[in-house]
Amino acid sequence: MAEIRYRLTPNDQVTDEERQMLLDAQEKQDKLLAEGKYDEVYDEDCPSTDSEQNPELYAAFVKAAGERNRQLAELARKRA
Repeated sequence: MAEIRYRLTPNDQVTDEERQMLLDAQEKQDKLLAEGKYDEVYDEDCPSTDSEQNPELYAAFVKAAGERNRQLAELARKRA
């Protein structure tokens, strides 16, 4: 199965087809999670980000999330 990725920038407009595709994917994921089929939603090869099982990876995850949030806040200030 081919993997399709989109990279959106602030000036991009999402087409109706792309929007529907994203909504369908979200609906499918929500259905699988409701059915308890976590292995079909989450990548089994993805390492655990549990703070006790893998503290170094968890610290990196928290740092990356903080940086992303900082960038989003900066972008929001620029747009305001």
